[in-house]
Amino acid sequence: MTDPIKIQRIARWTLHCISNIACYRAGWNETSQSKTLRNNGDFWARANGNFLDAAVLNWCILFAEADGKHYWLKAFEVKDNLANDLYQAMAMTESAFNDELLEVKRYRDKYLAHLDNPPSQQLFYPETEFMLKSAKHLFETLKSNAQTKGALNGVYLNADGHYTEKHEEAKTEILASIR
Repeated sequence: MTDPIKIQRIARWTLHCISNIACYRAGWNETSQSKTLRNNGDFWARANGNFLDAAVLNWCILFAEADGKHYWLKAFEVKDNLANDLYQAMAMTESAFNDELLEVKRYRDKYLAHLDNPPSQQLFYPETEFMLKSAKHLFETLKSNAQTKGALNGVYLNADGHYTEKHEEAKTEILASIR
């Protein structure tokens, strides 16, 4: 039998990842010509960067280390086709997914965890859309899969609703700080 505590923890990590991506994205004004922080004061710039860093760490806990305690597939006893379902939902091949995964891990390892990037190298930021889509897919799979849905007992929201709620909350706070 699948461990309900493990399922709940993986679901929580997934929601943390989604929340942090939502808050990070809420910090940006995006136009067709540029992307600028809504509030570029020191506090808000650091907070925005911290949301990205937390999202990367949350995502890596779930997807980057197959031997990790909260690796996403550990929520399921029967793993048949779960990885293929993820790749299909993301419209990616396994190889393309792994390439993106390596880019997120590179940010974690080179810029976040060890800060060992050479000074002449431009800072690289991971693609949040990739992380968000995979986290949302995992959460919805946890909510709908026969092996795992009972452990969540309807307590948790859906992934899109959670993202929207956290994005709007962050955007409201950021905009209020400007006035």
